[in-house]
Order: sequence, then C-alpha cells, then structure tokens
Amino acid sequence: MSETLATLSPFRVSFEPTLEETVDVQLRWAFRSTSLQRWRTQFRWLAAGAGCVVVVFLDSLNARATGGGLGVLSVFSVLVGALCFKLGGPAYDDLLRRRTRRVTVEQLRPHTQRGCDMELRPEGFWCRRLGIELLFGWKDATVIKEDGQDIEILFVSGLAVVRGRVFRTAGER
Repeated sequence: MSETLATLSPFRVSFEPTLEETVDVQLRWAFRSTSLQRWRTQFRWLAAGAGCVVVVFLDSLNARATGGGLGVLSVFSVLVGALCFKLGGPAYDDLLRRRTRRVTVEQLRPHTQRGCDMELRPEGFWCRRLGIELLFGWKDATVIKEDGQDIEILFVSGLAVVRGRVFRTAGER
C-alpha cells in the first residue's frame, strides 16, 4: 500500500458536494451504528404491534354487531403485523433520511463555501470541508470499497466518500 501511496501522493480532488450527497454520507455512517440498527428493529416491532392492535380494535367494533370468529381474526392480525414489520424498515429509513436532510439543510445554511478537498498523503487521508481539516491515519483504515460509482473509505473514527464524478478519467480513479 505504501508503494501505491508514494506514486499517488499528493493526489488531490476538489468538488462541491450536493445536499443529497452530504445526506448520503451521513446516512452511510449512521447505518453502521449498532444503536441505530437496534432502534430500526424496535421501530419495526412497534409497527407490527400497532398493526395487530388496529386489526383487533376494528374487529371489536364489528364483532359486537356480527359476533366474528377469533381464529380468522388471529390469522388476519398476524398477517397484518408481518406486513407492518416488513414495511417498517423502509419506513424508518425514509423517516431517518428526511430528518437527516432537514438537519443538514439547517447546518449548511450559514456556510457560503461548501467545497470539499480530499488528498491522499503518505501519513493518511486528508479532508477539508466547511473550514474543518481532518487527517485519518492509514493505520485506522478498516475498509476501502469501490462500488462502481464512489470510493468509500471507512476509518475507525469516520467515513470518507470520494464521488466518482470528481475524476476526469478512469486512470485518475
């Protein structure tokens, strides 16, 4: 890895990330959190329970008039709960994305210079954004992933995403 760094360093890219790209990086980092995964699972179970309760409640309103069966209600309630559990994950993800976007807009509003500079250095990965400079040491890099469009570098204490659009040629990438 040090031979590659010696030939590339200092390799630098500069770009202005869009709001959606900024939100995407924050969500990528957040979804790695075990706490967030636990909250997501709890949300799914809550949605499933709420679905079951709604079915039982609606049936109880109807049961006084018709004397409905408990077996059919139980099966239907479980099916609705399973559906709510399945849809609870994407619903939570969408909720988190909207809230993260709202917070990001609020935090970026006062900044006029939103550019981002990233550089490969022998001592680590350097990044400057919103007047803050960070240097992630190579020893702290845990995963380097290229997904066809972006390059994602995960460090023990943070995440860096280099957008594919910042490279002029495939050779630069």
